[in-house]
Amino acid sequence: MSVADVIENAKVWLASIDEKERLEAAFRGGSGMSVYKEWCAAIETEKVAARAHLAAVLDLPNDSERDDARIARLRAENVRLAEQVKKLRGEVTQARENNETRNRELDALHYVWCNGGCHGGVHRYCGSPDDITEEVVLAAERNTSRLRSWFVNRIYKKAREKDPLP
Repeated sequence: MSVADVIENAKVWLASIDEKERLEAAFRGGSGMSVYKEWCAAIETEKVAARAHLAAVLDLPNDSERDDARIARLRAENVRLAEQVKKLRGEVTQARENNETRNRELDALHYVWCNGGCHGGVHRYCGSPDDITEEVVLAAERNTSRLRSWFVNRIYKKAREKDPLP
């Protein structure tokens, strides 16, 4: 529907309202049953005109686009969205797997600090201790050495801030 169609439907609706009100006034003025029947028909005509106008207004965003073209466009959009959902599901799966790997690494760090007396322990990854592989232990060792390096550098920076070089 175009804007011109909406305007035309509005004019028809307003004319049907005027006709309905004219016939109602005639009926209330004492006319016979023939005016009553015309008034009832005008009420129905006004309802149809109102629905047509509402449909035209609701269809206005599809201005001058044929229904079959709109259906084809919507189908293409549906395919695009389905592909996007598939891609996003893959991203979520990848993120979950990365989080599981990171959590295993965190568990490995936990086991480094644990003396063995806390088998259940409190940590984020709830997998089996058998999930801690050589690769995870190497990552824990790497992270531990990075922690030591960070700590030493931080002490050095604090010392420099207290006693800057002349």
